[in-house]
Amino acid sequence: GIAGALYNVTVPNVDNWRRFTGRPGYGDLAITEMLWDEVLADKVVLHILDALVAQYAAWPDFAAHYSVTHGAIYASRDPVALDAISLPLLEQWRIEGNLPPIGDRARHVLTAGRSGLGEADPEKVALRQVWRR
Repeated sequence: GIAGALYNVTVPNVDNWRRFTGRPGYGDLAITEMLWDEVLADKVVLHILDALVAQYAAWPDFAAHYSVTHGAIYASRDPVALDAISLPLLEQWRIEGNLPPIGDRARHVLTAGRSGLGEADPEKVALRQVWRR
């Protein structure tokens, strides 16, 4: 799937995380439920997605041949929106790299959006560039 804002605020921070990342759901419901949990929900207020160099395959190890220099850092109070805008980029880079689409392995983004955690439609996410070199 994708290890973006939703994944990184939840899965690496729980015990026995491997049970949430495999088939069939690739963390689909678990990620949403963890974010709704009162222990976490009120404490997470800002999400930062480092996309200076973005890797689109071969996780968890770094693989330069599956990476692009994107040169961006995204920040939002909405982790769903961050993942929603990054998913089309990842899919495009995978096409260019002759890799299959991520598809259902990123289903947790839509599930989180449907549950009310944030905006899962990238067309409805307003991007503002705040700094450019």
